[in-house]
Amino acid sequence: MIINYFLKEKLDPDKVLQYQNVSAMLIGLYTLYTILNPVNYGYYDVSTNTIMTAFAIIDAFFLVKKDLFVHHICILMFVFYRNYFHVRDYYGTLMINELLKTELSTIFMVLDYWIPKKYALVKGVNGIAFVVSFFKFRIYDMFYSIATNQDLYTNMNRIIDGRLLGYTVCYGAFFTLYALNVYWFVIIMKKFYKTLLSKYDSYVNAEYILQHTYDVCLLICLYIYIYENPSNFQKGYSKYCVYDIIGISILTCFSFVYHASNYYSLVNDGEEFNCVKYPNVLYYIWDNFAIRLRIFLTMLTNTSIRYALGYPHTTPIIYLVGAANFLSSSFIAGILMYLNRSQVNYPFILNNPIADKYSKILGAIGAAPIILCTFLMSIGVNDKKLILHNYIVLYLLMLVTIIKPFYKFNHVLIHVILMYETWVLCKINASF
Repeated sequence: MIINYFLKEKLDPDKVLQYQNVSAMLIGLYTLYTILNPVNYGYYDVSTNTIMTAFAIIDAFFLVKKDLFVHHICILMFVFYRNYFHVRDYYGTLMINELLKTELSTIFMVLDYWIPKKYALVKGVNGIAFVVSFFKFRIYDMFYSIATNQDLYTNMNRIIDGRLLGYTVCYGAFFTLYALNVYWFVIIMKKFYKTLLSKYDSYVNAEYILQHTYDVCLLICLYIYIYENPSNFQKGYSKYCVYDIIGISILTCFSFVYHASNYYSLVNDGEEFNCVKYPNVLYYIWDNFAIRLRIFLTMLTNTSIRYALGYPHTTPIIYLVGAANFLSSSFIAGILMYLNRSQVNYPFILNNPIADKYSKILGAIGAAPIILCTFLMSIGVNDKKLILHNYIVLYLLMLVTIIKPFYKFNHVLIHVILMYETWVLCKINASF
């Protein structure tokens, strides 16, 4: 806590938390009152700005967690933007309204601290209300009411008028706050999963499900290209969409083989089986190759459609993507074969320093082409929602890989995010 730097007798964080919960509840109730009484919107300048500023500044001195400090800084940046640029129109009110609505979930968060554990049913209902309200107001509403509101952007750009300070404060505050909300939601899901689903948590169950999860990606791809956008086939784009369909089909097959081998190895040898022994290492390499091929063919679909429409500089892009994926798959295959020939113990559960070290290296090499393609796929896309969806997919994959909110089922969650990714990428390709 910052306040402890100025005090001889340090404050106890647990005792301070009790007072912070009271203040957070008051802010949540004030938010509820404001939303239920639209007439109060006219007093944003004299009441809401003052309350938000005072709360953010005072509470910041008593915070323990750095992420909450970042949250409070973002609130102050929003207030600064409204006051410095004299934003008093409908869109300024909309932004403050959506920001206030995010605090409604705080009511249920504080109640969770106050409800005794012996009231398990009440505590559970409150927990569900917290998760639902958090997702509704902090993720869904902020995305569709602010992040993808083109009229709001037009108005903000008019007010900012090209000034770097305005872009930094307004856009920086919003997207930092949104990224923070997504991060918190992943943390919430981790606690939610541990509380309700931990009894089903096992690698055997996960690998059994993973054998068929990528089938859904293929169905999503076929639905978007063939059923949802038949006009692309009438325009002659069908031969380009087939590239992506082939890539996803190949990955679906190899994903099944890889996860089936993992499943039977887990059943027969337990969770300590060596991933880089024959034949497991070959399935690992093939699955990796299929992932890189899928990325390349998705980009080939994208660049081919761009080329047909007369977009410039498409050929260098596909060469760059092809080289990146070839090098990535080659390095990963080389490392895996080196581990195989060196007879290194690389257990399915990473519980030794060598396996953990190489897992991070393999992850970094494998992530590079994905990051590259995320940026390249977003170039020239007219639908800003799809661009944001594309970056959210990348951010989610990063968070889920690091935080592991679903423990032994985490790879299943990654495949669910890949379904979301398939929807986004196919929609981007179909949008031209």
